[in-house]
Amino acid sequence: MVTSKAIAAARAVLGPAYARFPTSAVVTMSLGRLEQIVGNCRAAVGRYDETLALHPDHDDALLGKTTCQSFLKQHDEAIATATTIIDDHDQNQGDAFYWRAWNRHELHDLPAARADSDRAKSLEFNSKVA
Repeated sequence: MVTSKAIAAARAVLGPAYARFPTSAVVTMSLGRLEQIVGNCRAAVGRYDETLALHPDHDDALLGKTTCQSFLKQHDEAIATATTIIDDHDQNQGDAFYWRAWNRHELHDLPAARADSDRAKSLEFNSKVA
């Protein structure tokens, strides 16, 4: 569990780091993760987009963006971002298939959701995929 004290400490470090190094993917990605942890997915997507502007193939930024788009009910956008991971990246494919299935399910595209779910299970099996 992340405490409010830990969040405040992270903000105290990352705020000045961003002021000093606004084009550091480590800093923008960390800020995105922090915003996602505290439940501010709208801000997190912005930070992930900053990271992707610096490094368009940043696997973790793509996955974080997919996850947050899903929670923001931006289903078509999340499907597109997950598809980018699936088509162009070796890392996070199991998670990308999971999130694409989840979003397709939310849009009631059940055959496509089932196909993605089955593919996710074939790539990696964990409690989230199950």
